[in-house]
Amino acid sequence: MFQIRYAVCFAITGLAALLSGCNPAPVVVVQDKDGTTSPISRPGVSSLKGEYEMNVVCDTNPELRIKKVTVTDSKTIFNLVFKSESTSWIRTAAPGQQTAFYIADPDSRAEYKLLNVEGIAMEPSQTSLEEGESVTFKLTFERIPDSLSTFHLIEGKTNSLSQDGMPTRSWTFMNVKLK
Repeated sequence: MFQIRYAVCFAITGLAALLSGCNPAPVVVVQDKDGTTSPISRPGVSSLKGEYEMNVVCDTNPELRIKKVTVTDSKTIFNLVFKSESTSWIRTAAPGQQTAFYIADPDSRAEYKLLNVEGIAMEPSQTSLEEGESVTFKLTFERIPDSLSTFHLIEGKTNSLSQDGMPTRSWTFMNVKLK
């Protein structure tokens, strides 16, 4: 029902704009996990497009931080830094893997897939680190909708929860806010 109303509204708005001599703003539509579609850009919703400097500590590992999130017309890019407190190694899963990172909408449960990984080894390889050494890496995802200013960044899927109710994943950032 929402899709039909929105399409009719957009068609009427577009027709009015064309008749008045201006072009309507394009609306990008994404398909959610459950098969429903939702617009990324809607009238009355301000655009998330831009760069967001931050210093968000990972909920499951204080060595990892989100330093910047960039939202473009077509993707969402996370710049992360891992600073090793001891000699260790890190890695992440490749896009498309069950254990790959994804962005989750805490309200609708829509998920936005990992598209690319740069600067860190992907399974089964490892990026080795000495104590105190840092590695900066990028994770590129599908574009999040403008209405999603709070989200979760989660590594992999699991049904297990720890004693404190947190998902048992290597790296999880809950309720990250862009605005």
